[in-house]
Amino acid sequence: MANAGERAAFIDPLDMSYAAGLIDGEGTIGITELEPGGNRKDGRRSRKSVQHRIYVAVTMTDEGPIAWLRATFGGHFQALPARNPKHRPTFRWSLSSVQAAEFCEIMEPFLRLKKQQAHLAASFFRERLSGNFQGNSGV
Repeated sequence: MANAGERAAFIDPLDMSYAAGLIDGEGTIGITELEPGGNRKDGRRSRKSVQHRIYVAVTMTDEGPIAWLRATFGGHFQALPARNPKHRPTFRWSLSSVQAAEFCEIMEPFLRLKKQQAHLAASFFRERLSGNFQGNSGV
């Protein structure tokens, strides 16, 4: 994560501000706990203990901003069908683990409402998870 500042230097400050507005308005920054389990194709369990993962996500019914986030910051793009025929489909952009931690670090100065969540997520990753990628480090 030492290169987060270097990465930020290549992103237009207006783009950073726009992304911060999307995160503050429609986004979420969090830490999730993954329970042990989940079977792999070979029958073995994929996680032997509880693990934690940080993430950043934005979900909206407008595809444009979600596609822009993916093009600008990388990450994952999902088109989710509407659960109800009266509703519109939604689009989701997300980052997790190292990418999420770096994103939180570079976005923190631009965020207003979710500044504290970005700080906590990046700190949690740096102090607790970075030695074990998605890890379990005695949380």
